[in-house]
Amino acid sequence: MDRNLRFSELFEPIEGDLYRMAYLYLKNRDDALDCVQEAALRCYKGMNKLRKPEFFKTWAIRITINCAKDILKKRGSEISIDDLPEVSQPSKSLENEVLDRLTLAELLEELTPTERAAIVLRHAFGYGFGDISKMLKIPYGTAKSACYRAIEKIRRRYSE
Repeated sequence: MDRNLRFSELFEPIEGDLYRMAYLYLKNRDDALDCVQEAALRCYKGMNKLRKPEFFKTWAIRITINCAKDILKKRGSEISIDDLPEVSQPSKSLENEVLDRLTLAELLEELTPTERAAIVLRHAFGYGFGDISKMLKIPYGTAKSACYRAIEKIRRRYSE
C-alpha cells in the first residue's frame, strides 16, 4: 500500500481530536492549527517507527502534546482564551451555550496542564489511565491522581 494513502487513512479521522488537544494546551486557534500541522509532519516522518498501527491515534496525540509544549516553550507563556465572536441579538439557547463554554473554559484554565490534559483525555476522548500515562509520559498513578485532582477542583468551584 502506498505510504501516503496509508498515512491519510490513519490521520484524517483523528485530525479533529488532535486539534482539540492542541487547542487545550495553546488556547489559540492559529497556534493549534500550526501544532496539528507540525504533528502531522512528525507523524508522517516517524511512521516507520510505529510498530503497531492500531496505536496510531495514541501515538499521534502524544506527538501533538509534545508539539504544543514546544510551541509554549517558544512562546514563553500562555495567552488568555480567545474572545468569542460577537453575535447581534443572540437567542436564549445561544446565550446558554456561550455561558456553558465560558464556564468550562474558566474551569479548565484553573487546572494545571497535566490535570487539563488528563481530564480531557479521560472524559472527552475516553482513554484509560494506562493510555493517558503513556501519552503524557507520566506514571500510571500520576495520571489517575491528576484526573481525580481535576475533578475535585471542578467540584469545589461548582459548590462555591
